[in-house]
Amino acid sequence: MIGESPSAIEKKFLEMSQKVVEETGYDLYDIEYIKSNKTLRVYIADKETGSALIEDCVAVDRGFTEHVEAADWVPEDFVLEVSSPGVYRKLKTEKHFESAIDEIIYVETLSPVVVDTLSKKGKGVKKFRALLKDYTDKKLILDADGTQFELELSQVKKANLDPDL
Repeated sequence: MIGESPSAIEKKFLEMSQKVVEETGYDLYDIEYIKSNKTLRVYIADKETGSALIEDCVAVDRGFTEHVEAADWVPEDFVLEVSSPGVYRKLKTEKHFESAIDEIIYVETLSPVVVDTLSKKGKGVKKFRALLKDYTDKKLILDADGTQFELELSQVKKANLDPDL
């Protein structure tokens, strides 16, 4: 869910990731730590293109070596995956939503949203696509087929870009 607090190890991995990605000249888009299989996923973006090529990912991966070897808290058998956030990138932070203004996004909410152009047979929906018009004061300003409405960020279970390709 959006806005969840990271665990202690996630905080440490976030700090390490920010340092490594900054040192290698990229932007850190997001991280995920999957505790069950000890996998750290680091999503990076080139500052100019907003994406990452394989060479960029390799450079950041190599940048982790010295930091991981120096840290006594990193699980011995952890797996590092470095990649671009992708075309359908997750939107979790204010910065993510601000960068997605004027883009089509897919939203999954905690409770049904009742908007005429989204509702089916008078019932609200929990999953829908809409144009993100703005993000302000922890609210998404969305447009679904010409109907503009607000959605509190606290009502968003998850969101991602959903471009027409």
